Amino acid sequence: MIYLAEADIIAVNKYVLNGVSQPYQGIQYPEGLSLVIEQPQMVVFGPTLYPTIWLKTTYIMQKIIINICELKN
Repeated sequence: MIYLAEADIIAVNKYVLNGVSQPYQGIQYPEGLSLVIEQPQMVVFGPTLYPTIWLKTTYIMQKIIINICELKN
């Protein structure tokens, strides 16, 4: 499986923001971005923590949604 690097994710974010005429303002929580990148790749006691693409995607979407909800409060 090929995973996106931090620079790839930032580039996609900048591209999307340009598409909706929004300025890129940097990363609010760099440690959180690192966690979202590293966690789906983790191996715990042999097996992969998130063995399918669906579980990896679910984990990432959950983190994005939770962070958006926290920012709004």
